[in-house]
Amino acid sequence: MSLRIVGLVVGVLLLAAGAAAIYYSTRNYALDAYNSAPNCASLDDAAAGKDCRFMETATITSGTGTSDIYFAFPGPYVPYGHARLPDGVIVKHIEGDRVAVEVWGYRVTKIAGVATADNPANDSRLADLRATGVVLAVIGFGAIVLALLPWRRDTPSAGISPIAVSDALWRTL
Repeated sequence: MSLRIVGLVVGVLLLAAGAAAIYYSTRNYALDAYNSAPNCASLDDAAAGKDCRFMETATITSGTGTSDIYFAFPGPYVPYGHARLPDGVIVKHIEGDRVAVEVWGYRVTKIAGVATADNPANDSRLADLRATGVVLAVIGFGAIVLALLPWRRDTPSAGISPIAVSDALWRTL
């Protein structure tokens, strides 16, 4: 198999992988499921991972203004909660404030009206997948172009070589 055919096959595969990655980076199935999830009857349903969302008021216990916020739901035997905020997002509440907390599928998706890092709308993997797809597509396209370009073959020329020219110039000085 010639090197040109191998380059063409590798280029087509890389281009196809890049196109597939770009396509799947536009699809956020978790966000679709999150947006279509009905309301839960209780916090226990949402905490158990059922496909529903539950909104409850909780009290902030610590971590205000940072990337991690800790809170407690009212009632007995309810564990303390934890929410991670995306980079650069600050929740401006103090400890003891009561805020709305949304729980969906084992995770806190909103606190005080702010989407958390666990919210499917903040999924950074899709941007990473898109960037990877672009890189693969560019490399694949380049490999295809290189495989299709006519290659220059080095053939001996019937002229004076550079060494002969420099030798002739040297002798004339």
